[in-house]
Amino acid sequence: MPFESIDNEKLKLTNQCKDLESGGDLQSHPTFSIQTLLDKFPGSFSCEDFSFETGVSKYYTPSEFFSAKFNKNNFSVLHINIVSQSAHIDELKGLLSFLGHPFDIIGISETKISEKRNLTSNINIEGYAFENTPTETHFGGVGLYIKNGTNYNIRNDLSKSLCGIAESIFVEVSGENGKRILVGCVYRHPSPPISEFF
Repeated sequence: MPFESIDNEKLKLTNQCKDLESGGDLQSHPTFSIQTLLDKFPGSFSCEDFSFETGVSKYYTPSEFFSAKFNKNNFSVLHINIVSQSAHIDELKGLLSFLGHPFDIIGISETKISEKRNLTSNINIEGYAFENTPTETHFGGVGLYIKNGTNYNIRNDLSKSLCGIAESIFVEVSGENGKRILVGCVYRHPSPPISEFF
């Protein structure tokens, strides 16, 4: 897996659909948009291998993303707030199939997986391992699909469930030439004051 260059277009996928009933039909034109990661952080983000400004968001419809022909050899990350993983897994699989991009890691927020409702039986994606931090409430929960063959360790020191305030999961990916990349997904529950999250 090449880690020499990291594509400037890190991806964040945001589901803008409403919840479908279980077994609901997937529309032929799902309402998804794609946005560059780190766009909400001030300033610029840099690393020895890449640098880009984070003040501008670039959104893509699935058709625009498909047409952009991103380099499939670069390390790539996608994020989606799925608003119930078990209810929307078929939509996610359909979108991934349409995009045809071999994302190295797919971040999922608002999985709605909890210790009480362990809804992990029908959420497998072929070619990926799944790691998650369950929620202690009815909403929230985060997970990462990690492409098979990826050398990674779960960062338990950063992967937390904060009782209705937030959930996080982080992994450290080891690449070629000893390079390591920290990838995480955080979900902040909207009800508690932002000060509790901080």
